[in-house]
Amino acid sequence: MGPYEFQQKEEKANLTWNSNDTVTFMTRQFWFYQGKRKDSLQDRIVTMNPIPLVVSYIVRNWNYYLRKSFSMGFSAFANQFYMTQTVGSLLFDGYPEPWIKVGATLPFLSQYNFPHWDRYAYFYKRNGTTEYNGVLNMGTGKTTKLGEIYYWNYQKKAPHYDDLCGQITGSRQQLFPRNLQKTFLSYFLPDFGRPLKLDFEKIETVNNILGYKFVIGERVLDNGTRYPESQCSCNGECVPSGTFNATSLSCSLPAFLSLPHFYKADPYYINLVEGLKPEANKHDSFMIVEPTTGVPLKAHFTLQFNLLVQPVPGVSLFENAPKFFLPVWWAVYSYEVQGLLLFVVKSLLSLHVILKLTGVCMIVVGIFILVTTVSKRITYLRQKYRKLDLIGEQEIVPSLLYTEETI
Repeated sequence: MGPYEFQQKEEKANLTWNSNDTVTFMTRQFWFYQGKRKDSLQDRIVTMNPIPLVVSYIVRNWNYYLRKSFSMGFSAFANQFYMTQTVGSLLFDGYPEPWIKVGATLPFLSQYNFPHWDRYAYFYKRNGTTEYNGVLNMGTGKTTKLGEIYYWNYQKKAPHYDDLCGQITGSRQQLFPRNLQKTFLSYFLPDFGRPLKLDFEKIETVNNILGYKFVIGERVLDNGTRYPESQCSCNGECVPSGTFNATSLSCSLPAFLSLPHFYKADPYYINLVEGLKPEANKHDSFMIVEPTTGVPLKAHFTLQFNLLVQPVPGVSLFENAPKFFLPVWWAVYSYEVQGLLLFVVKSLLSLHVILKLTGVCMIVVGIFILVTTVSKRITYLRQKYRKLDLIGEQEIVPSLLYTEETI
């Protein structure tokens, strides 16, 4: 089934230009369906019911008898491991889910910040709203770094992670700092509440413009084994290298992101699910950025959304469940600079040549004007003195004739 293609547009809203050379704003995203079949969003698929998974994840560390009691009451709302829903309901429209409302009203679950919804979808209430990505504060490039994120939701540190993983750094997708180095690119994603560090791979040409290619590599997918600073990204759920925690996506959903088909991941993941065939040309993720201006030339991100299924004693639905990561869906985001922006980038890169040529042209024109002016002045003076000589001859000759007649 699928793919289901959408055109995504993003705009900045509620802009405030601050006196410290930063701008505070929110983002509003739109998704427009571009599929060939108009009714394809009505395709019905069988998938895991994430709500029971959330509940079992929340109560997994409770006392066994509390878990058992809670499981008996919870079974009245969600008693099925799988469900059947349309694609549109799973993505944007949502489907009725009474447990979300119940969970939001129970005092002892208030710490998990259940949304006050009556429906659930992976991108519910995100299309055309400013609610999801939060408030961003970004440098404008005067006395700050252009495109650098300084605050997210008025905080310098995200609450979902500890240590360095929670620091608010990096840039958004439209702007990056100028004069990039061949090291790594820090890319902040509000969906995860943390920056992703993309590693430099090589220099590549896009539309005759040289750019630095940065890829999602071991640094992002590591659990601290190879890069100790990545240990904090586990957020209490350390798993083999190959995924990164995404619990901020939806309540306390035990969700992990990876490259599709667990590409570049530990073989542990691939061996748990049948039918996976990771391929570099299909499943890699990269961004190519022009290093001088910091303008992204091309991007191709492929991310797979996985749910962690694990046994939870006392919860009937998951008491005998095996532990594995279930791929739910994966998405491809593609972008390439074109049109007016492409012309602007090429103009900026050629600016020093244009300025030199303009300077040479101005010098040549100046010399031409100077030579022409001097030449015209000399010609004018010659004509003037020649005219005076002629006048002098006309005055002398009649005088001589008069003298001779007088004599």
